[in-house]
Amino acid sequence: INACTDSLVELLLCKRSGFDVTEDKLFFNLQHERIQATLEALEQQIRAGHFGDWDYPGISLFTLIDWILFRDLVDLKPFPVLLQFRNAHLNRPMVAETDPRLS
Repeated sequence: INACTDSLVELLLCKRSGFDVTEDKLFFNLQHERIQATLEALEQQIRAGHFGDWDYPGISLFTLIDWILFRDLVDLKPFPVLLQFRNAHLNRPMVAETDPRLS
């Protein structure tokens, strides 16, 4: 989760600094590969029954997925299990109370 978040932040900062992060450059390619590989692994882990509790790992995963969607950083349609995980937790009081889209 931290590795994926790190790569997403790196790409977001580069994009906001005027770089075209879709260019075929080693740094950008490595970040995109890291994001993709991590999202695939997280999807498999949810399928395997991990992240069943609303604890630090589950909250961290929810935050990652929600932030990706909020900032429109990655198309998550290829990751339906990640989207289902997020949707399953949207109505938690903590989530609703801290969602900037609802304030």
